[in-house]
Amino acid sequence: MDIEHIKLFIDLTHTLHFGKTSQRGFVTPATLTRIIQRMESQVGKPLFYRDNRSVTLTKAGELFKSYCKDHIQRWDELHETIGHSTGRVSGLVRIYCSVTASHSVLSTILAPIKDQYPEIIISLETGPSELTFQKIRQDETDIGITSFSDHRPSGIITTPISEIELVLIVPKGKTVPDITSQSLPFIYPQSRILKAHINAWFKLKKWIPKHYPSAASFDGILTLVGLGYGASIVPKMVVDTSPLRNQLDYLAITPPIKKLQMGMCCKKKNILSPCVSAIMTTSAPL
Repeated sequence: MDIEHIKLFIDLTHTLHFGKTSQRGFVTPATLTRIIQRMESQVGKPLFYRDNRSVTLTKAGELFKSYCKDHIQRWDELHETIGHSTGRVSGLVRIYCSVTASHSVLSTILAPIKDQYPEIIISLETGPSELTFQKIRQDETDIGITSFSDHRPSGIITTPISEIELVLIVPKGKTVPDITSQSLPFIYPQSRILKAHINAWFKLKKWIPKHYPSAASFDGILTLVGLGYGASIVPKMVVDTSPLRNQLDYLAITPPIKKLQMGMCCKKKNILSPCVSAIMTTSAPL
């Protein structure tokens, strides 16, 4: 079986959507369908249940997925070993991070990689930072860029890169008494790590703010705060790069909120691939 076809199959097991996988794999849906049908013919069993509404993996598909993941890993190791033996580090590295991280720290991380290892190909996916460790554990990405808590997940290597300053933001003209009197609700972010930092700071300040009924993404928070729905605590770099910056105010806070630690992470293995090792060890703290 063609290694690229196997990779398309693996991607389809994650997306369970022929349109999305065909777009990500730069093939037409019809071509992807023929590839999967050919695999099913070779395996002798259906790999997916398909109807007009959904795509699900069959039992045979689950077994074949395990085989394919092992096959891809062995292929990548062979490809990288051959490249390494000739003094070159080459291959594909999948990186996952939030949009905020891609705008703020990714270029600094990848700039030295581009110069030192020009044959490394980067595949970048952005999404919620909360999914980073899950995607690494499920082998959906090789390296994640995210914030860390003091308790790191087992089985994952982390490399700190920078500390992220947090700021208290309010609608224009609002002040601290508006929060402490509960006349201005507090909008929590979706990040569990950031929530823990915020709650620890509230406890230190002995504040009991009124909670806005739903959490939101950083973009959603800035929109809600700018419209006067509440206050929030977010990374300063999110505000500084937002077109909504002029619709809200920073409030001076003492003591400062504990900064978020951001860095890179990957699955802990006995031997990391040369490409992943190159990125994890080359990028210096900002």
